[in-house]
Amino acid sequence: MRKYLFQRFLLNCNTDDINLEKCTYIGETDVQRILISKLDEKIDTEESLISFLSRFANDDTIVLTYDRPDYNNPILREYAHKTLKSYILDSALRI
Repeated sequence: MRKYLFQRFLLNCNTDDINLEKCTYIGETDVQRILISKLDEKIDTEESLISFLSRFANDDTIVLTYDRPDYNNPILREYAHKTLKSYILDSALRI
């Protein structure tokens, strides 16, 4: 959550239609697993997100693993959910 000032571009995504409870993956196939904490560390601009996602092939299945701590603060919790939804949306649109 340290880069929140730099990741403001994620807040511009329209994530109203993303239901986190329905965004789960259960499967046995080969997937590319990415920890959300790693995205938080590496992504600070829209360009860095595009560059990161460009490493994957169009037919790769990317699974984002939510490994952030549970936040008691409602502002931090909402921010964490919003950026997660934005990662999901951006990942789906760019691949």
